[in-house]
Amino acid sequence: MTNIKQHYIKTSIFLTNCFLIFIILSCIFQILYIFEKKILNLSNKTSLTKKYGEEVFKKAYPKYSTDQINILLKERDDLPLEYEPYTQFKEKAKIGTYYNISPFGYRIHSNNGPFPLDNNNTNIFIFGGSTSFGYGVEDNATIPAILQKKLQQTNKNIFVYNFGRGGYFSTQERILFENLIISGIQPDIAIFLDGLNDFSFQDNLPLHTKKIEKMFNTEGLITKQNAIKRLIESYPLIKIYQHYKQWRASSQIQLNSTQIENNNSIIEKNIQIYKNNIDLINIIAKAKNIKTYFFLQPIPTYKLDPKQHLFYQGINNQIHSAKFGYISLKKKIDSNKISLPQNFFWLADIQKNIIDFPLYIDSCHYSAEFSKFIAKKIAKELEKNI
Repeated sequence: MTNIKQHYIKTSIFLTNCFLIFIILSCIFQILYIFEKKILNLSNKTSLTKKYGEEVFKKAYPKYSTDQINILLKERDDLPLEYEPYTQFKEKAKIGTYYNISPFGYRIHSNNGPFPLDNNNTNIFIFGGSTSFGYGVEDNATIPAILQKKLQQTNKNIFVYNFGRGGYFSTQERILFENLIISGIQPDIAIFLDGLNDFSFQDNLPLHTKKIEKMFNTEGLITKQNAIKRLIESYPLIKIYQHYKQWRASSQIQLNSTQIENNNSIIEKNIQIYKNNIDLINIIAKAKNIKTYFFLQPIPTYKLDPKQHLFYQGINNQIHSAKFGYISLKKKIDSNKISLPQNFFWLADIQKNIIDFPLYIDSCHYSAEFSKFIAKKIAKELEKNI
């Protein structure tokens, strides 16, 4: 009995010590997790400066100081999304130095028009993805902000609302357009600036579809096995390891593959979906007496010398694949194999000979100067009918 008792005591002490060590290590790792950015000396770096370095952004933002660039890029990193019915997600309302987003779902710029809308004004809504929203540029340097400033030179009662949203393509924009009208929020003019996401999202699904699918399948249910998995993933050491992997991944530039998918059936499908969305929007707009304009936007992999792109090496295969959609659509237009309405305009070639300023401030988003150039092209078409 004595030996058993001694063995029991030793085992108890051992297990107690192991438990105490586990608790102490958990506390230490939790503290490390909380202060991990400072420990890794990443507090002054953003996702983009980690990927490309800091020097290239001085060329991309020649009018900004280093501190201003850091604030601008940090605010860009801190653009959380929130759920929105039907469209799936949108940028959350925000007040910042360079990024300000209305709780009504549009990006704010100086001299914004009133909301709810004043029907005595000419109200213009711009729909698009992150390039329309203006990822990487301040509020007043977005395409919608510059467009309003340009149009107000002849009519002070024109107001442009920026409903561009990161990751959106024409299907989501059509749904957003419909929902706004159903809610009684109706513009006089609706502009759609698309192309990149319509032809780079080859599955033609909103960005977070897989996450939502997971919530409804067995993997997303709270089973005993899944509960254990979540418990393990919540352990501070595991969280630190996961964050370290993310940091390592974000600091590596994805090399361009020479084998980029050129799937004709997917391209044909996406062209048809894009055209169908244009047709459906026009039908709705005609019934509501709303003028519409559709602009195929410039992208970094079509009609652009790579030497003119500061971040060309960071372009991923998804963005590269969009050029095949552009090439195919252009061939169809030139050979009259597709019928697009008169309110469709091709802007994909406008960057071809520009060498006076940086066009992109990352792999695919427009610089302030290029945004201004695009806004002027859009304004030129609108001024014919306003």
